[in-house]
Amino acid sequence: MKVFVSIVLWWVALPLWAGSLTAELDKNLGTIDDQFILTLSVNGKANGKPQLPPIAGLEINAAGTSHNTSWVNGVVTREVRYRFVLIPTREGVYRIPSLELEVDNELVRSVPLTLTVRTAAAPPPGGLEQRAMFITRSFAPERAYVGEQIIETIKIFYRVKLLDAARQEVEMLNFEVFELGKERNYRRVIDGTTYSIIEVKRVLIPLKAGKQLQVPRYVLNTVIAADNQPRRRHGFFDDFFSLNARQVRKRVSSPAATLEVKPLPPPPADAVNLAVVGDYRLSAALNKKQLNRSESATLTLFIEGYGNLQGIKPLELKFADYKVYADKPTVKVREEREKGLYSQATLKLALQPLRRGDLELGILKFAWFHPPTGKFRQQAVDLGKLTVNASPQDEQQVVTAAQAETSGKSAVAVLGKDLITIHRGAALLVDQAFPLALQLRLLAIAVVLLLAFALLYLYVQFLRPRAASRRARAWRTFKHAQQALAQQGSAAQLSQNFRTFLAAKLGLPGLSATPREIQLRLQEQQLEADLCQRVAKHLQELEKTLFAAGTSGVKFSAMLAETDNLAGELEKKC
Repeated sequence: MKVFVSIVLWWVALPLWAGSLTAELDKNLGTIDDQFILTLSVNGKANGKPQLPPIAGLEINAAGTSHNTSWVNGVVTREVRYRFVLIPTREGVYRIPSLELEVDNELVRSVPLTLTVRTAAAPPPGGLEQRAMFITRSFAPERAYVGEQIIETIKIFYRVKLLDAARQEVEMLNFEVFELGKERNYRRVIDGTTYSIIEVKRVLIPLKAGKQLQVPRYVLNTVIAADNQPRRRHGFFDDFFSLNARQVRKRVSSPAATLEVKPLPPPPADAVNLAVVGDYRLSAALNKKQLNRSESATLTLFIEGYGNLQGIKPLELKFADYKVYADKPTVKVREEREKGLYSQATLKLALQPLRRGDLELGILKFAWFHPPTGKFRQQAVDLGKLTVNASPQDEQQVVTAAQAETSGKSAVAVLGKDLITIHRGAALLVDQAFPLALQLRLLAIAVVLLLAFALLYLYVQFLRPRAASRRARAWRTFKHAQQALAQQGSAAQLSQNFRTFLAAKLGLPGLSATPREIQLRLQEQQLEADLCQRVAKHLQELEKTLFAAGTSGVKFSAMLAETDNLAGELEKKC
């Protein structure tokens, strides 16, 4: 009887412990400055892990997992929670779709969720002093032309202890962006409250026209001291948001902005359009004044001034007395914090004269757009002239023609320079055997080829196997060091181990290479751009931990696993 009752109770209670997948948001309404926590709970034995698909407008970061096992009336239940941090990059309503997972041999689904992100709250009516941290920015000018440089000034105000800050990259669809030097740090008193200020300047070059061209907000991810924050119970999830118990991550952003960008008017028809915007001055120079008709001269046009010349195209000029060959322009740019970009461009043209005499290049007008006046400016440049003399070939043809007229016979014409010329006169009496100079030249070429073959043989037999052996030893050394770090290690040791492996793998002389230099060296190995970028970003994350107050065990384990993953990919591909 007891067995029968137990079976009935188990059959009734079975649906209560059936496998399930649930999704939950800590809040479904917030601002662009908020972070949202999505928790996926799996009850039962799952076949795999729930996968969250990419959602446009949301940056998704995994925040770890937690496990819970319980016994109720002899029934064992297992629950695994997967946490994700959702960071919005723009306002809007986002839909988190229903997720599928096989749990206890059955396909289960979660309920879809909706997340609403609004514009950041307006400043409190009491004034700026009530805010602990905020960002302002201004644009000069606010009404611009396509291609004109706009200087954006960003000011980050804070009156808390700022431990770390990193800008969140936001894609600029309508503008080309240039940083203007390093940021400035100073203090200012606002309504009796002292603020520390970080001032950043950059240049925005609009790529298209529009009355309300959107400029994405400036987003900053920071770490601040939590000395004045109320203490709370710390668990696994709290460790993800704080470097230690007294440090808190905070995200702050500037308001969104729109700019009016006007199109350029038609260029003047009587001038050469340089297709650039700014304030420039021009000059021209010839590398020689006289030349033979078989030679060429170089005409160089210099352009310099405030504006962006990096997109300038080669000049397309035509002259009646010359063949013209345009070279690729060279551009140098200097960033000036107050005035923006100062550019210098050099455009070269190779001139091949078509006839002899004094050949004028003339005076040409060049035009570029000048934003302060809203018109195209023109400058006339004197290109000079060339005196073209007869070449030796021309003089030989004149002499041959004169001899033909005197003798009454027609001159022998050379039909092609690649044909063997006709022997004349004493040339028939010259010994046609190889001269000594030619023999010595051929011998020298043979010696050089033999030396090159010998060096290639040495490389294949000795140097290349040694390099491969060195890289193999580097991988074994790295794995042994990683195993030791898994037991007990620090972020500094992890960073040094990874850098030692990269130095041996890439043939770097030391461990002082920057993440950017290592990324470029990896790109030289023909590796995928995504892998090179991931390695550089991971090195930057490791460097950040060296200056942090402490690193949690969970975060160190994640960094250790990511280091193993990246090193394994590099070992397979290079």
